[in-house]
Amino acid sequence: MRYIIEPFGGSLEWNEKKQQVVIRVLGMIIDMSVGVPEAYVNNKKVRIDPSNQSVTPFLIPPGRVMLPIRFFSETIGCSVTWDSKTEIIMIILEKS
Repeated sequence: MRYIIEPFGGSLEWNEKKQQVVIRVLGMIIDMSVGVPEAYVNNKKVRIDPSNQSVTPFLIPPGRVMLPIRFFSETIGCSVTWDSKTEIIMIILEKS
């Protein structure tokens, strides 16, 4: 995620004790915790995937956290497209 967040001038913080990721990007604060199907976007509780409660951030030992890219991308205003034939995901942020 750092490679996606940092080009937008954002930052990512990991709290090992709380198993929590805090992302600051484009004037937003996105707070997600490992194993929790909800996130906080600017202190407002939001379901990560309303149709699938099993979509949560998860930890891959020895210390990588995998975050739901669709949730993050759409939250900051990107469009997300998946091509199942080529298995390519396109994430586009429209400039306003």
